Amino acid sequence: MENTWDILVKELAIYGIKLINSGTCSILYDKRFIKLPIRNILGSVKKRTIHNGKIFEGLWRTLVELLNNEESIDERPPLDGITIKLFINTLKDLLNFSVFLAEHFNFEGEQLKEKIIEIIRKSLNKDYIQFDRETILFVPNYKISLDWTFREISRLSYVRSMLNFVSFG
Repeated sequence: MENTWDILVKELAIYGIKLINSGTCSILYDKRFIKLPIRNILGSVKKRTIHNGKIFEGLWRTLVELLNNEESIDERPPLDGITIKLFINTLKDLLNFSVFLAEHFNFEGEQLKEKIIEIIRKSLNKDYIQFDRETILFVPNYKISLDWTFREISRLSYVRSMLNFVSFG
């Protein structure tokens, strides 16, 4: 049976980090390993997490603006049923995701959490005809981007917690 240290070494290796000792490791960079103190890597991971958090928040803000757009729509090109179902299911997924985020994620503007949930609920209570074609087509793309960015933040947080654990020896 493997001990915790062996598991940490293997987990970090998956993310391109070779543990040398409790204070130093090598990271895979440009197809070669570079030896660095763990505190430097922790700082870099923290910066990347913050950067991705800002991207994540910006995506939510843009999505809220897109869904909150009340411009009049004169002519509607027809959309197929699959696209409409995708749009509606994406809104449902976004509502579940936003409720989860309200409990587990800190935005710079805390009022944004309530606004996201409110706008998505309003959008789900509207008929799809009230949305312009661009909104119906772009919302699923924003959902994919939000999912990917959130997964990247989660991955970086996981690596950071492993590195913190390793730095204590």
